[in-house]
Amino acid sequence: MGDGAKGDDNKIHVEPLFQVKAFLKKKVEVVDALKEIESLKEQAKTLGKTPKTVIRSNCESGNMLEIALNDAHFGKLAWSRETGGPDYDTRITQKTFWTLLSIFSIEPRGTCLILFCSS
Repeated sequence: MGDGAKGDDNKIHVEPLFQVKAFLKKKVEVVDALKEIESLKEQAKTLGKTPKTVIRSNCESGNMLEIALNDAHFGKLAWSRETGGPDYDTRITQKTFWTLLSIFSIEPRGTCLILFCSS
């Protein structure tokens, strides 16, 4: 290899040079919104209540009922004219869900434990 800008052939090699400039500007609104979201998450951790555990002393079956909250399709909107099935909305979902809970809280049908889960 030669010295400096010279190559093996002892000639000066010339190549074009490029310069790129970028001016970055912080999105203050986005940064503030993210800080607010993190603040709300921290508040939720301190203000959240731990549900009371119901212990059934007369349970002998060892059965557990697992209710997947996402299976209720909260927020689903279906119109019978479009889907060919029954209408479905948040009001119907809540009514069905609370009916299910009232049935299992009154008559657990051999269930010792009810577990609510979400994915």
